[in-house]
Amino acid sequence: MAGTTVDYLYLKETAIKGDFHVGMKSVKTLSMYLPQYYQNADNDEWWGEGFTDWTAVQAARPVFDGHRQPKSPRNGNYYNLLEKSVMEWQAELMKKYGIDGQCIYHYYFQDGRKVLEKPAENLLEWKDIDMPFCFCWANERWIRTWQFDPWTDKFRKGEIKEQVLLEQKYGGVGEWEKHFQYLLPFFKDERYIKIDNAPVFMILMPRDIYCLEEMVFYWKSRAKQNNFRDLYVIVSDDMPYKGVDALFRHSPHSFYERHRDMEKGGVFTFEYDKMWDRIMEEPPHINCKTFFEGVVNCDDTPRRGAKGTVMNGFSINAFYEGMVRLYRKSLMLGNEFVFINAWNEWGEGMYLEPDEEYGYQVLEAVKRAQEDACAAELNDKHSIWEYGEDDFKDRLAKAEQDSRKYQRFYRCFNKWIENLESGRHISDYLSQKGITSAAIYGYGLVGRNLLKEFEDGAVEIRYLIDRNFNTGNGRLQIISPEDELGKVDVIIVTPFLEYAGIETKLRKKTDARILSLEDIIYDM
Repeated sequence: MAGTTVDYLYLKETAIKGDFHVGMKSVKTLSMYLPQYYQNADNDEWWGEGFTDWTAVQAARPVFDGHRQPKSPRNGNYYNLLEKSVMEWQAELMKKYGIDGQCIYHYYFQDGRKVLEKPAENLLEWKDIDMPFCFCWANERWIRTWQFDPWTDKFRKGEIKEQVLLEQKYGGVGEWEKHFQYLLPFFKDERYIKIDNAPVFMILMPRDIYCLEEMVFYWKSRAKQNNFRDLYVIVSDDMPYKGVDALFRHSPHSFYERHRDMEKGGVFTFEYDKMWDRIMEEPPHINCKTFFEGVVNCDDTPRRGAKGTVMNGFSINAFYEGMVRLYRKSLMLGNEFVFINAWNEWGEGMYLEPDEEYGYQVLEAVKRAQEDACAAELNDKHSIWEYGEDDFKDRLAKAEQDSRKYQRFYRCFNKWIENLESGRHISDYLSQKGITSAAIYGYGLVGRNLLKEFEDGAVEIRYLIDRNFNTGNGRLQIISPEDELGKVDVIIVTPFLEYAGIETKLRKKTDARILSLEDIIYDM
């Protein structure tokens, strides 16, 4: 396995001899695939009859001068994924331009509730369509976040009262078995992507699954009982978990540094070249295989309007050069896959499919990058990702640092539980300090549990602050750290490992006290 100094020297030696090209086809190109393009009862109920993702795409409008919206598929091909001819066309296009498989988003919720499952189920029946595929379980709960966009008034049936559309809970062995039985016919399909007879299954939000280790080990045992060597589990994260085979660095989300651009209508922007540089600079985890993902473009204003994020600096050539570098990096690491975001994420501006602006140029760039990756000069710093002994030591030091971080997390949350068991609540503690109003910075898993501490308490939580400010909780407003902050007595920072930097930025925007959750827990 690549990831040691010895492997690096071997790969470099074989490359110099001219044998490096033999590995190119061992790196398969998989694109993320959104099964949202067909009318279904859930969309009809939540958004209005006839809604699909095409609705938002067609209704998009420019947010600032020079903004290119709406984006249109070539020849007005607003397809319906329930039509077999559409998947046949996609399969032919994949084969022509070097896309080896689709990583289809899999939406499976508590009690076996499924959404947007029909395209994959149809593909399972249509054995004659040569479309290799695997699943990416998008396991986050569904929350209504698009209700303020301009197109919703036309399709909304009435006032929106319920923000959480589908809850996500993972249950126990009975629920895991039910989920496995649903997946099994897909795993058994000859087109399902496998590594040494182990079906590849990706999980998008592993940190949300409290029982991840137990569930993964159960599924792996069931896979072996069904004559597979194993289940090859990939998780989207930067740290490994027991039983997980590989990590996946999801782009652009893991790599961009976005900022609000008031000259562009207040949208968030980030630089395309810088994102690619960060992808290339990111090392694999020292103890776990790490897959990386390229990005076509990014513009989610069809869904988010002026609250959206727009890429600066995209061009066909920039995408091509990024993909050459990514293929080279993946070859050096001995990775089986390169991922691309995405095949058809039209509502976020990430798509390989031909459009009216570029035609087939994006797909052609992928094919050209594959062909040119192995021919790139080894001394070209932009086309190869290398590491030697010094870098290896640096990565080992980083792994040890990460280990200390996770120990700190554990100790803090263990103390939090001890406080709760002793009847000591954060809301009571703050109230005793004379605090009557607060905001929570960071509305991930920790922030959601912290919010529960304030239910029926004397301290009012007035709003939440999170970089993913489009996520709603149904009651409280979630704002971006870039926005104006409302008046509160205190802001509680849940990502306490980054407290110093967050506190410095917040101090420029508010007179409120700023406290680390960690400090509060230990001070109680």
